[in-house]
Amino acid sequence: MAIKLDLDIRLSGIDLELCTARNIQLQLLRLDQIHPAVSGNKWFKLRNYIKMVQQGQYAGIITFGGAYSNHLVATAAACHYHHIPCIGLVRGLEGSEAPTGSLLECRQWNMDLQFLSRTAYAQKNDPGFLAQLQEQYPEHLIIPEGGYGTPGIKGAGRINDYIPPDTDIIALPVGSGTTIMGIINELNDKQQAIGFAAIKQGEYLKDMIQQHCDHTNWKLETEYHFGGFGKHKPELIHFINDFRRQQGITLDFVYTAKMMYGLLHCIEKYDWQDKKIVALHTGGLQGNRSIQHLLP
Repeated sequence: MAIKLDLDIRLSGIDLELCTARNIQLQLLRLDQIHPAVSGNKWFKLRNYIKMVQQGQYAGIITFGGAYSNHLVATAAACHYHHIPCIGLVRGLEGSEAPTGSLLECRQWNMDLQFLSRTAYAQKNDPGFLAQLQEQYPEHLIIPEGGYGTPGIKGAGRINDYIPPDTDIIALPVGSGTTIMGIINELNDKQQAIGFAAIKQGEYLKDMIQQHCDHTNWKLETEYHFGGFGKHKPELIHFINDFRRQQGITLDFVYTAKMMYGLLHCIEKYDWQDKKIVALHTGGLQGNRSIQHLLP
């Protein structure tokens, strides 16, 4: 049976004095409610890859991710529901003996996990490494980390179908850059996309985005990473807990919380009077398992 997804995606209004004082309409696109495992932007990035396998071009899927990867969990679940064999190449050998909750969930979805040393994993984009991998698994489709690639970018562009066309600013977290590339390519002339890098030293992402996008009405904020990918600081945890109390919405600490924290700072420092802003909740709430003791 194909995966059952709730694509009746809704917008949640965010009620903050910061926005009211500037006549800003801020809404959160609830991609986190699509599916518990294949949540947020993950299905949009995966859907075209899944179709390629269903069309008979491949017999299985191989992809990459770390020990806490939302992408691995989403791929494992999507492949399970569509009866597609899948292999996850995991960064770091330590996950083999001490699997995280995310890796255990991947196994529950019947993903074959194979662990690579960090040195070997660093070759994930090397043409020679990929050629050897393809030779070893000639019938498998290799999906880059995070769903990166033309099929993933085009799939992410379909998120725009759920964003009101009169939106001025679309805000979203950025990891591999796949989703923001898809969003930028589908912007109308009135709109601007603003990405918030979830990783440290994310300036290099600007060059990647420019290579895949013709539009220039976008920018990337890189100072809201809170120490790096998968890192957090007390002020971010405090923000997550306050946001949940005030808005009734849980944010994940890896991506969406950093984006929302940065977005509110940008509302303070930029002249966005009277703007309509839609921010993307890209799901991945399973990532909060590692900080559950900090989330009352």
